[in-house]
Amino acid sequence: MIRNVTRATQRPDRPAIARRRVPGYAFRGTQSRSAASGQETAGGRIRLAVEYPREGEIVVAPAYTFRIDASAPRVEIAIDGGGWCSCRRSDDYWWFDWSDYDSGPHQAIVRAAAGSGPETVARVCRFVVELPGTGAP
Repeated sequence: MIRNVTRATQRPDRPAIARRRVPGYAFRGTQSRSAASGQETAGGRIRLAVEYPREGEIVVAPAYTFRIDASAPRVEIAIDGGGWCSCRRSDDYWWFDWSDYDSGPHQAIVRAAAGSGPETVARVCRFVVELPGTGAP
């Protein structure tokens, strides 16, 4: 598995998050999974949220693994308005390995579907990539 590297102290129990704020981006901070997703789990609605990278996080690694919390049998992610890509399920989360990207602002959005019900789309997660030696903005 690709390890996430950001400008922060590594904690063994979760991927690192950046502690620096980025102008123009809000940092979500610590929220419960259901609060971060904006989706209720009661009444058959799907819980869905991009947990890592966090809103406003600075990613400094040449490869990154997204962590998505979702209560659905299928999850897909779209980065920077690109096509939808399937995520993989492991350890009670959904994961997506991302590489070959450029420095600068990026955004990710996830969607999920449970059976024949309607799709649920999470709010956009905005983050920044600053690759070493690329003169990031």
